[in-house]
Amino acid sequence: MAALDILAANLRLKPADLGDLSKLSEPQLKQLNDALDQAKARQRAALAAGIDGALSHIPFLLRGVVTRLVKP
Repeated sequence: MAALDILAANLRLKPADLGDLSKLSEPQLKQLNDALDQAKARQRAALAAGIDGALSHIPFLLRGVVTRLVKP
């Protein structure tokens, strides 16, 4: 799969909707894809940490139920 197609999938767009990003070279697109993947991983980790911190305020007996509701 071409780097442009991967970027489009990563951004949930059609390749035709990427506009000037389609002018980037393959290595530049790969670098952008890698940066997006890393940013998404950091965001997931921060979200998980935030949820875990918020759960500490929930009474122990309710944590299991609340955890199932808020975690994917």
